[in-house]
Amino acid sequence: MTSHLTGIYPHWWIGRRFDCPVRVWACGVTASTNIDIAQELFLGPQSAPGTGFIPPHLIVGKPRPKPGVPGGIGAVWVRHVSGGVSVLQVKSYAEGRESFQGTAQHVILLDEECPMDIYGECLMRTMPTGDFVGGLVMLTFTPLNGLTPVVELFMGEMGE
Repeated sequence: MTSHLTGIYPHWWIGRRFDCPVRVWACGVTASTNIDIAQELFLGPQSAPGTGFIPPHLIVGKPRPKPGVPGGIGAVWVRHVSGGVSVLQVKSYAEGRESFQGTAQHVILLDEECPMDIYGECLMRTMPTGDFVGGLVMLTFTPLNGLTPVVELFMGEMGE
């Protein structure tokens, strides 16, 4: 995710590369779990900001706080090698499907299993349209709830 935000990829990277600034969502179950997981991974713990995966010298300005979430970050801007600025927004499933509507996204990280309606909305946000070439949806979770509709999408015939 940091490589996509910055445009700085390892020489061995064979996956998708973005040569322009990107719009990214890092999403989790609740605003408070986002503080402990996504926010800490990318920015560092609240006690040591700037020690996360995003190099502090590439962070543009101050992160925007998440309204109503003490200590929560809503957005952070990251310098991209193209000269532009990428934006990382932190969202939670608790905000509901409607909060995932409307804007195209280059990368969406779904940490922990999300509801099916939110997953569908995220697929729509990364779909190619007009000049937008489409994006990526990344999921990181253990299927603790068994063969849910989201898990079944990845199981094929094994889920039957």
